[in-house]
Amino acid sequence: MNLKKMTLFFLSAVFLLNTGLWAQAGWSQSKFGIGVNVGVQHVYSDLQPAGLGLASEASLRYFMSQRLNFALSAGYGELNDGFFERHFYTTVLNADLKGQFNLLTSRFRPFVSAGVGITNFTFNIADDTFYRVCV
Repeated sequence: MNLKKMTLFFLSAVFLLNTGLWAQAGWSQSKFGIGVNVGVQHVYSDLQPAGLGLASEASLRYFMSQRLNFALSAGYGELNDGFFERHFYTTVLNADLKGQFNLLTSRFRPFVSAGVGITNFTFNIADDTFYRVCV
């Protein structure tokens, strides 16, 4: 990994860590919270070239107390060979129900989380000739 990539990775990790700490710092009186994640995924597989695929997730969280909350989330993602030339792609749907117990109620809140989830995926081939070449 070259220096530019390492620097970008390090700065991203620091930003994400601080974002989590800022989110934990303030306690709201609201019993409900909502969240949205949007990003990209890159597949590593035998079928190449592989590109970036969109991914997203929405969450609804219910806070029973400062220590205990539950979250229901649903997501959608794609693994494919690119945004524009989609010869193959996999759609991934997921749903999760998670519980979280905060070990501390101070500004920094370490937690324990457990839950259940389901995932459904579908592999699609847009061009039969591409499939015959890759297999």
